[in-house]
Amino acid sequence: MYNEKILAQLNSLDYLTPMKKSTVNVVSKRNAFGDSVKFYAQIDDSEVITKISYKASGCTYFLVFCNYFCSIVEGKTLQDALKINSAKLEAFVELDDSKRHVIDIILATFALLVKKYRKQTAKADDGKDDKKTEEKKTAKTSKPSDSKSVKSPKKTIAKKKDKKKDKAKESKKETRSKADEITKDKVAIIEDESKKKQATNILALKSMVKNTENSKSDDVDSEQKDAKLNTLNNMIHKLNGEPEEKPMDSSERKLNSLQQSLSKMRNNNHKE
Repeated sequence: MYNEKILAQLNSLDYLTPMKKSTVNVVSKRNAFGDSVKFYAQIDDSEVITKISYKASGCTYFLVFCNYFCSIVEGKTLQDALKINSAKLEAFVELDDSKRHVIDIILATFALLVKKYRKQTAKADDGKDDKKTEEKKTAKTSKPSDSKSVKSPKKTIAKKKDKKKDKAKESKKETRSKADEITKDKVAIIEDESKKKQATNILALKSMVKNTENSKSDDVDSEQKDAKLNTLNNMIHKLNGEPEEKPMDSSERKLNSLQQSLSKMRNNNHKE
């Protein structure tokens, strides 16, 4: 059975929703565990995270820790958010060795988001500086006699861009090597849960599905409700060893349920 804190987070996955208008978003790198998260964030000029959300697929612990991480970084500056380490996250719920990769993936993905945001803002600032530099150099080269001694602004800008590309390539290589080291250092063994524990977890998840389906539309946003139901149903499929189903809204889910009921009735009639 899951820890009470884990179950409480599952019942209120407030940050599990894609953001339509985000300042920056980033997807986690591929890993040996199959867990994936996409973070969305709105960041102001002071580098404060005004809003953050996520979309994820993976084990229950991965989804819960993604949600918990969003709740503690929202409202913080990027610098303060980067100070959150694995020890601070494990203070929420202690994980055994087979689940520690959950925290590593979340922290590595958030670091990528910060890096991408800062790269975007740096490009915007460089673009303004390049325009000013080009205007100044064009003014200096207005006389024909001086044109030979002055370097072309276009060539200078091209060289700067080449240097930036080289730095970006080196940075990508470093990020990849660090991610590979994290993956190699972790033990890629996830113990299979017993049938009894698996059945208990499935019953708990099915109960959450019913509670979510019966919740009033005034209390829960329909888009968030659909996202939560899709996540819970896919978790049940994963525990049963079944493939994940495509995301469905409430009307599609009702139609699917009706089709399953009709199929069961037909099978029962054939047996009789």
